[in-house]
Amino acid sequence: MPEGTRHTFTGKLHTTESGLVLRLSDKREWKLAGAGLERFEGQRVRVEGMRGEDDILYVTSCAPASKLSARF
Repeated sequence: MPEGTRHTFTGKLHTTESGLVLRLSDKREWKLAGAGLERFEGQRVRVEGMRGEDDILYVTSCAPASKLSARF
């Protein structure tokens, strides 16, 4: 996945020593950058954003996955 591409992922948000991480069901992890994401810690969320260097996702939107499932 090239830098600067837009992505949407669903996973569980965790806090690690290096910051917020989105852990996907296949065990891959994305480091997240964005304001206000801490309130979703420990929850399953759907995150949209742009890929940066070193697998950092610059988040443009984040919402609990349970609220989104009704829209799809």
